[in-house]
Amino acid sequence: MSATETARPFVPALIRQGFRAELFPAPLPNGYGHKIALSDNHAAEVGSLIVYHGKKGARYVTSELKSATPDVLARIDQAWTSLGHASPSVEPTVTADPRVTVQAGTIELWVDGACVQEADGLKFGWAFVIQQDGRELIRHASHVVESYMAVHRNVAAELQAVIQGLEQCRLMGHSAVTVFYDYAGIEEWATGRWKANTCTTQE
Repeated sequence: MSATETARPFVPALIRQGFRAELFPAPLPNGYGHKIALSDNHAAEVGSLIVYHGKKGARYVTSELKSATPDVLARIDQAWTSLGHASPSVEPTVTADPRVTVQAGTIELWVDGACVQEADGLKFGWAFVIQQDGRELIRHASHVVESYMAVHRNVAAELQAVIQGLEQCRLMGHSAVTVFYDYAGIEEWATGRWKANTCTTQE
């Protein structure tokens, strides 16, 4: 089965979940994926899903979603599982450092970001995973950063990941979160040990 054949029945399933969904006219250039443009009937444009079908079977990714609230992600997952596919949320994604002790019940936010200079400009990527007691609650990845952040390059992606991850935790009703990160500025600006001189670091 091809990605297109997998994506085609996903469109009406998404519509049944209250989205406006439209299959892109052609698959991705590599032929392994097919995009679906997605809008929410209750809000603005959500972005694009990419459906893949390969050796490990069918899956979709949300890296091109501009808006990924828990409600949006849950409805996408319901549409996907209604077709008999396994939920992506059951895949393990983060293994804690064995040297780190996390108290039971703790909400963990794992974040990372990167930026590379390519011929046509800067390319960003960032992601977060929220988990509790070793169980993944939600994950999200994107390449979108606010335009005013771009001057910070890699730092922009690192901070966008934690900002969006914390906002997601807030929307899920969590008031206490432990953040796992690899860029010191995430802590230093938040605690005030580094002076925040720009909109990005202040945020």
